[in-house]
Amino acid sequence: RSSDLCAAPGGKTLALLQTQICRYIAVNDVSVSRINRLRRVLRSYIPKEFYSEDRVRITSWDGRTYGEAESCAYDKVLVDVPCTTDRHSLMEEYNNLFHKLRTQERQMLPMLQVQLLISGIRA
Repeated sequence: RSSDLCAAPGGKTLALLQTQICRYIAVNDVSVSRINRLRRVLRSYIPKEFYSEDRVRITSWDGRTYGEAESCAYDKVLVDVPCTTDRHSLMEEYNNLFHKLRTQERQMLPMLQVQLLISGIRA
């Protein structure tokens, strides 16, 4: 049993499922819009027999509390935490983490990263 704590937009989950080594994966992302994009990616690239509820579970929970809700439920947990080198933050004016109005959010990013990592360890 595996989990991808910060799964959207779905590339890592897609790669894991395509190996066919991963028999079950729970994928999560805090953003509902990103989860919807992840669903579209999986429906587009994964054959229906591999994209079923007994193989893939999709949630949109706050990853910081995921470890409590799913305590010791997984053998492996992938946690690709948000970071400031995300190309979307660097290349877009909209949603740019380096914008002056998002200074406080950017300063809190290391704490968020630690909380997500700890949550992944607990899961």
